[in-house]
Amino acid sequence: MTSQPISIHYKQMEEWLEDRKSVFSRKHKSEYNALLSVAPRLVQMAQYDIPALEKQIKKNENAIEDCHRVCEEAQRTQLKLVERRRAMLREYGIELAAAVGEVEVVFAVDQRVREACAQVNAAFQEYARARVRALKEYYNALLARTAAGRYGTDPFAFHFPWLQRAFSEAEYQPADALSEATDAGGEAADAAEPQIDWGDDDEGAAGTFAGLGKDAVQINWDATEMEARPVEDDSLPATDGLHFSIDLASAKHRANVMSELEAASCFCRERGTADLLECATETEALRRFLSSAKEGELARMKESYRARGSFVDRITRFQQQIVVAENRSTTHQAKMQDAEDDLAKLKVQQDELLSRLRSMRDEALTHLEHMFPDRRILIVGDLNKYLA
Repeated sequence: MTSQPISIHYKQMEEWLEDRKSVFSRKHKSEYNALLSVAPRLVQMAQYDIPALEKQIKKNENAIEDCHRVCEEAQRTQLKLVERRRAMLREYGIELAAAVGEVEVVFAVDQRVREACAQVNAAFQEYARARVRALKEYYNALLARTAAGRYGTDPFAFHFPWLQRAFSEAEYQPADALSEATDAGGEAADAAEPQIDWGDDDEGAAGTFAGLGKDAVQINWDATEMEARPVEDDSLPATDGLHFSIDLASAKHRANVMSELEAASCFCRERGTADLLECATETEALRRFLSSAKEGELARMKESYRARGSFVDRITRFQQQIVVAENRSTTHQAKMQDAEDDLAKLKVQQDELLSRLRSMRDEALTHLEHMFPDRRILIVGDLNKYLA
């Protein structure tokens, strides 16, 4: 029997000592009292303090993993947004730095719109220079045979006035449509600014409005009905004999030109000669360019403030989303750093608790070995998993 070890569960040590109080308190009073002091502290530390600390450590480790995951996702999102923004700008031919404000975006878009206006007008002018002459000659020759004199001496000019204008101005200098329209619009606005007589300055009214003449704006405040009617004007634009007068950034110009291009394409396909089929191919390519190409889309933004504003918003929204992703990454990096600092402190506390637990267990073993010098003493239980 003396060779068998004495196994004492740390949770039952206090009870085990109490059951043997009468013997131990007489023979091993100091060891007995020391063990009664150590036993409940072993239970408190192994069953409550260390598990609670481990739970907090696990919580911090999970928080670090979550923050790390969020930071990686935010960085991936940021890279995707940067690439999508770069691809969009490249698609529209816009050069813009990575982080710019809305003012710079608007300036870059306006500059690109001006370039696109020049590009679509140049493409149309080149088409007129290369293709319209053959189309015009064939068209006029055909109508001279089938409808002589019905449409005057130049049926093509009668049926295709916009293509005729483009053909007649094919060698003219290209005009900066956007700036000229802006300047002309500003001058017109200055020249025709309306002036309203409110009737509250009898003395100055005569002198102030004496020079207005018949162009003065008269408002009938007693009118019961007012109706706004759009002015439909399909007439050709004015020409100065020097610059190409058709501006495909203008909705009116574009609609008329696209309509005539479609009609010209149909005519060429119907007649079916080799030259006309080639002309039809070029005409359809031009129509696709004007309607589907990014240059055509940008040129249409000249008159469509809503489209241009929406386009600017698309670009600035990328930057806003990139900033959101950056802020999210920065915030979680700060949280991760705080969690790592807390974890380091908790690890120190854990090491201290484990050291104290080992010391108390060794102290208990020492006292028990004094009480049973010929026996092997084992303190069992889950506290040993912390001391392995």
